[in-house]
Amino acid sequence: MKKLLLFILFLPTAIFAQNIQILSKQDSTEVPYANIVYYANDSIVDGIYTDEDGKAILKIPSQCNSIEFSAMGYDTARINKNDLKSVIYLEDIPLPLQEIVLTSSKTRKKKTTKLGYPIKSKSNFYSVAQGLELITLFKPNTQDQRKVATFLFYLKDFESEDNSSSVFRIVFYENVAHKPGKQIHIKDRKQQVFTINSRQYGKIKLNIDHLNIALPKEGLFVGVEYIGFMEANSKDIQQKIEVGEDASKRPYVPFLKQKKEAKSYMRYKFKKKGRGWLDTDAFLANIFSDVNLKENEYFVPAFAIEVY
Repeated sequence: MKKLLLFILFLPTAIFAQNIQILSKQDSTEVPYANIVYYANDSIVDGIYTDEDGKAILKIPSQCNSIEFSAMGYDTARINKNDLKSVIYLEDIPLPLQEIVLTSSKTRKKKTTKLGYPIKSKSNFYSVAQGLELITLFKPNTQDQRKVATFLFYLKDFESEDNSSSVFRIVFYENVAHKPGKQIHIKDRKQQVFTINSRQYGKIKLNIDHLNIALPKEGLFVGVEYIGFMEANSKDIQQKIEVGEDASKRPYVPFLKQKKEAKSYMRYKFKKKGRGWLDTDAFLANIFSDVNLKENEYFVPAFAIEVY
């Protein structure tokens, strides 16, 4: 029997709405899909994303007194609610070359190999929520450095009959002692973001060869971050599914039982108690309590990569 975990997100009472845009202080270009987090003192209240043009409509919760703006490759800015302006500038961070993972074009001649887990629907589904990152460790099956060509995963929805699209960002983290380390920087953040129409749900195969991501000997955490969804014929990201709305708009990711150790982690950027990584296997073992895990069995999301 399928078990579903639904994250019903309650939107705190908002005192006013304000249009803002986040730009680079260096060249005034837009900062796409930046994170916006509402704080009440040092506690996270809620959060949203900007759109591809760095724009967002802030519905500021009544208990919020400061707002944090951040994006990979920029310094974080935290602004008092009363000092908020319509344009927010973020300072660019000069990035050392070694933090940008590149590979030689000569590797294009190598044969493609699939690493990871079966990409198919199973009985245990996890409903993604806005701000959720879900990643899995992939290790090469050879001592040679490989390049990541494609990312594969499975999406499912329930009873959704509209033509909305889900917005995801593919993310990469270094492997440090089997835990997520630094996030790998992609210069053009728009290339990390993709939309999938709900009618296309099922087995998803993304060509990410253009991102020039290497799979080092120690392995790499690869996964997705759920940004939100867009209605048909719209570019605006719907930031929240409010109480009473159809939660079937959110996609579901299947989890599989594997007979080998699989390191997967998750975190929720807008979680009130912090944004630390959770061991996915231990977390889901409690959620899917009626699914018996045998010794040396693990829960893992239906993710895979192709390398060459």
